[in-house]
Amino acid sequence: MDSPILNEGAKAETNKIHDFRIKLLQPGLIDQVKDYVLWQAAMRDSKSPVDFWSTIPYRGPVSINLDLTTACNYSCPHCVDKDWLNKGQPFSSERLTASLENMVENGLRSVVLIGGGEPTLARNFGAVVKLLKEKNVSLGIVTNGSGMEKIREVGQYFNPETRDYVRLSLDSATDETFQRMHRLKIKKTLSEIHQDVYRFKQEFPQVPVGYSFIVTWHGAHINNEDIIPNSHEMVEAARLAKEHAFDYISFKPFLDRDPVHHAEKPGIDLNTSQYVEVMEQVKGNILLSRKLYQDCSFRVVEGNNLDVLSSDLLNGTAKAQDYMRQPQQCHMTYFRNVLSPLGVSICPVYRDPRNFGSKLGNRDFYHPDNTSQSPSSVARNIVTFDASTNCSQVVCAYNPANKMLEKLIEDVRREGPAVLDRLQPSEERGDYFL
Repeated sequence: MDSPILNEGAKAETNKIHDFRIKLLQPGLIDQVKDYVLWQAAMRDSKSPVDFWSTIPYRGPVSINLDLTTACNYSCPHCVDKDWLNKGQPFSSERLTASLENMVENGLRSVVLIGGGEPTLARNFGAVVKLLKEKNVSLGIVTNGSGMEKIREVGQYFNPETRDYVRLSLDSATDETFQRMHRLKIKKTLSEIHQDVYRFKQEFPQVPVGYSFIVTWHGAHINNEDIIPNSHEMVEAARLAKEHAFDYISFKPFLDRDPVHHAEKPGIDLNTSQYVEVMEQVKGNILLSRKLYQDCSFRVVEGNNLDVLSSDLLNGTAKAQDYMRQPQQCHMTYFRNVLSPLGVSICPVYRDPRNFGSKLGNRDFYHPDNTSQSPSSVARNIVTFDASTNCSQVVCAYNPANKMLEKLIEDVRREGPAVLDRLQPSEERGDYFL
């Protein structure tokens, strides 16, 4: 392709959604960023950096992914979390409540109920939603669509001012593909889910609802299985999403796991002709979907990973490779984690419990009983977890933010704290999903 084919206005908005630099520099977070940078600079300049681990400015994470359960009523062959679904003991409701309340007191601003299982299957789903919204925490729910009735029951708690949303992982436009990709353990059709969403939007029109579509292709392979291709259904999925009152459709690339570090990585070899062919087809489908269906009430969103993977084809830049060159330290560990029944992971791509270096602690890590230990553990992990090695196969959405923070730290070390006086805040968007 000779030139970018994306609608520039839509792409700019998409970039804001996924540009964590902008989010970190909002007036509501910029002081926390400065405190963290000053701590890092002082620690690096110390003759005994370990002594600084306990002095990390502790406010707890700004944002978490919360896996309420590992239970799932689907058996998707393309699921990167497949090996530990339906495993692990459920959260104690009392201890989870105490942990969440403790995190809110220490700066938690957003929670996404997602991953590791289907959140609406958790017996405490409604209670957790109510608790978080009573605390005015921004809330996202990512669901496979089977539990829209449970989401409808908590629809009253969603607040446009805190950017709450619901997103359904559907990945298809026909029921045949939907059934083959998701292998439901219950009786539910794609059309029934579409109708469930339509009814939900009639009752709660203020709640943004997204249609998530993980793009797969011929030759995609994971978990010793060939994955059902669906890229030919992208445009039709956009039509169905708009027709059934979804606010947007989001296209993302199929991911695999790095066999060494167990992190999520692109599910396609970037050095093959297939990569070029697949990305050109995908980009063409996004363009056509936008041309046919995007308007002021419906958006066609290109996920950050997909944008990064395909950028080389559009402008000759090695964007994907650049996003795989990580700083040694993952600074975003300080600002966001994943809390699940299997423990606390530093990042969504490291839900895999096999990589113990990516774990901050057990599921009670943020319980008030552990408050004295949590800050030092976070600091230790930031310093000792080598992202440049462990994440070398990851097209990391947090890469630009990590590089920005790394540069600020080194600038302070070289020029002094006055560097931070020149750091200008971004527009306040009230978006604290990290």
